[in-house]
Amino acid sequence: MAGMKGIDHNISEKTHSLNAYPGETFSGLHLLCLMYVGFQLYDPGIDSGLDFSEALEEARTASEKSMH
Repeated sequence: MAGMKGIDHNISEKTHSLNAYPGETFSGLHLLCLMYVGFQLYDPGIDSGLDFSEALEEARTASEKSMH
């Protein structure tokens, strides 16, 4: 719902809030990253129009290394 009016990823100020995280604010880029990860976890075949695949792979690699 937060993105229904559009999300400006060029503004770095944290201007968006989410009911699930009261008291926290997020930048547009942060929200787009969260959306991308959510789509990938739900169905990696979904074309969300976003391509953060390289960053997601780096995060997965870093997470795996920290688990060992």
